[in-house]
Amino acid sequence: GDDQFAILSLEQSLKIKTNILGPDDLACANVLMTLGKLKAKKENLDGALVAFKEVKRIQKQVYGKDHLKNAELLIEVAAIQNQLGNSDMAFRCYTEALRIRRSQLYISSPEIAEALVSVGKIHQSNDD
Repeated sequence: GDDQFAILSLEQSLKIKTNILGPDDLACANVLMTLGKLKAKKENLDGALVAFKEVKRIQKQVYGKDHLKNAELLIEVAAIQNQLGNSDMAFRCYTEALRIRRSQLYISSPEIAEALVSVGKIHQSNDD
């Protein structure tokens, strides 16, 4: 379907960008982020995690550890880990995303509220 065509197109784009810009360029990370989200949507969770791991490597190198982009990525990874039944790993990812957001945003921001809801959901599912 259209998603499979999109995945193939993104993979081709990634090859071109990697060849031209090198594997550590943010343009590659952006393509990988989109690719990871699409693979997660198609329930290729392992493929999504592979893409997100590479995004993490690039973003950490370019932005450092505590950038908001890293919090966004951690939330994506946490959702997949939760789907895989790895609630402990999901909780750690959400908690780290919350820590990053608290260090970068106002305490009453919607992003912090979203991270708190995610942490609460993990706690609730662990109690069930």
